[in-house]
Amino acid sequence: MTSFVIPTYDREDTIIRCLNSIYSLNGLKKFEIIVVDDASGDNTISLVKKNFPKAKIIKNDYNRGPAYSRNIGIKNAKGNYIFFVDSDVFLTKNVLKKLIKYKDYDIIFPKIIFEDKTVMYPSNKNEETYLKASTVFLMNKESIIKNNIFFDELYYMVEEDTDFFIRCKLKGLKCKYVDDAIAIHATKSEVSLMPERKYYLTTKNYIYAFIKFLNIPKDVKRLFNFPKFSLIIKAFIMALFKKQAILILDPY
Repeated sequence: MTSFVIPTYDREDTIIRCLNSIYSLNGLKKFEIIVVDDASGDNTISLVKKNFPKAKIIKNDYNRGPAYSRNIGIKNAKGNYIFFVDSDVFLTKNVLKKLIKYKDYDIIFPKIIFEDKTVMYPSNKNEETYLKASTVFLMNKESIIKNNIFFDELYYMVEEDTDFFIRCKLKGLKCKYVDDAIAIHATKSEVSLMPERKYYLTTKNYIYAFIKFLNIPKDVKRLFNFPKFSLIIKAFIMALFKKQAILILDPY
């Protein structure tokens, strides 16, 4: 059984297309859909209820961030495999069949393209080696539970996915990139953050991650483009003079 876990927040413009793409998958047999709503203020949930009455909806009592939402999805999933799909992502019809062929791996992920067919992820050979972004991926649930690897909710958002996959790598979980499996990311759907808020979250989370993973092997740091502390300090100092200091850290 496959559990589709879809964290969402104010996605009334994409949620229907996202769910339709799941129901249109080839080879889809026993499955469940879990939509975790992070206290949306628009019509996201009413649209899901109206158009997909069999989907399980979990509502957060307030906006808790994607790390919390994905963890709730994991804890409520009944399937052997969990397919994480952001609510602004649309699956092509054969993506599940192509990913599930590599079920001996712990983590399997497709190529992500934008609607204009430009590649979003992976954008280079390093990113093909091991997943770093949680936009869409298939994972063996046993690998999560057995290794007690959940998303770290202290991040709230920004870099919570990189943290998750660093810990997967450190636990020895195997990762497979399937380049002929395709998922489509909506071209314009980014949740907007005020520059000051984005700067705060990125800098805070980089400092937290730097301390948390201070003693991990250097090859793992290189694999995940781990930021040097000098870069964090530079951004902090520049923030005293420029709001655009966030650009130095180049978050994704």
